[in-house]
Amino acid sequence: MSPIDLSMEIPVSMLETLSPYTELDFALAHQVLQDPVYRDHYFARRPGRELILDNSVHELGAPLSIPELLHASEAVHADYLISPDKLEDSDWTIDQYNALYAAGRRVKLAAVLTGNTLEDRVKHLSRILGAPMLCLPYRRPRIEWFFEQLETITRTWNRIHLLGVSSIAELRAWIWIADRFPNIRFSVDTSKPIKWGLLGRSLDTNESIRHAPVSSTQLLGARSVESQRIAIHENILFLRSILNP
Repeated sequence: MSPIDLSMEIPVSMLETLSPYTELDFALAHQVLQDPVYRDHYFARRPGRELILDNSVHELGAPLSIPELLHASEAVHADYLISPDKLEDSDWTIDQYNALYAAGRRVKLAAVLTGNTLEDRVKHLSRILGAPMLCLPYRRPRIEWFFEQLETITRTWNRIHLLGVSSIAELRAWIWIADRFPNIRFSVDTSKPIKWGLLGRSLDTNESIRHAPVSSTQLLGARSVESQRIAIHENILFLRSILNP
């Protein structure tokens, strides 16, 4: 069994074919609200399959509002809802978490760790100790943050989600960490196997896999030809080989 469960941001046209490669679902709130095919796919997922609903900050440049997030969460019966976050503004992120918590809905909240300084991160963690899930953003040195806050994190959370994949090397490091903390269930979401597959490029390379020239909008609307489907399939299998060493 993998120490890290895989989820992917999947194009609407590939939901049925690629979802079986993952252990859980990761859906985007804005797409749930605007696309009935996307919404219905996740609403009709099999019983017991976990769904994390993202606030769409990466795709839109700003997270959806709390009413929009709650609407999207109810539409797909999300298991976890990622609270609005701004990585550069820890206080705002905490305020949004508190406001969402106060809304009193049944969905479990996932809080994103932010903070530009050690003091900020200590304060942030102290304010979100009640969150059922902790999310760590790939655009920050999250492995350093994990060990910096090791006692608080490992004492408080048994569910950690990695927002995105920075590199294969970093993912291998998280596998090492997950092996050493078996009491914590780790998961990760990524679109990289699909984005690079659409471009005909393999993840099994020494080159950087950052900054694929495929936007989130292009990804969600993508349709593949046979050669791209083969490349996507091979990339997912490669990623799974990393997750199951």
